[in-house]
Amino acid sequence: ALAEVLERFLDSMLAFVTEPAYQAYLQAIAALPQPQADLQRIWRLGPQQAIDAVAALLRRHAAAQGRAWPAAERDAEMLLGMAMGLELARILYRQPPRLANARLRRGHVRAVVGRFLEGRPRGEAAVEGATGRV
Repeated sequence: ALAEVLERFLDSMLAFVTEPAYQAYLQAIAALPQPQADLQRIWRLGPQQAIDAVAALLRRHAAAQGRAWPAAERDAEMLLGMAMGLELARILYRQPPRLANARLRRGHVRAVVGRFLEGRPRGEAAVEGATGRV
C-alpha cells in the first residue's frame, strides 16, 4: 500500500537526517561560505532527489489505479515538509532533534502520512487536470 511505502521512505530519511554525522555536515554547509554552483549541486543530490523519488512513488501509485497524480512534485514537497517539521531548524541551531528516537519518529511519520493521504482527492478528482484539495 502507498501508506506503507511512504512511511518506510520517510522513516528512513528522518533516521538519516537525525544521525550526528549528517547533522555535522548540515551545520558545516550552513556555517561556511559556499559557491552557488556547489549549493545547487548539493540541493539536486539531496532535497531535490527526495522530492523526485516521492513524486515518482505518487505517480506510480496513481497509474496503477488508472489515474494520474497531477501535482506530484508539489505534493511530494509538501509531504516531505510535513515529515521534516522543524528537525532541520533544530539541527541548524544545534538543538537535539526530536525525531532521533525511533519510536517517536515512527509515530510522527505514521501521523504525517495519514494526514497527507486523508487530504488527497479520491476518484475523479485525482484525474489529470481536475481540481481538488490537497
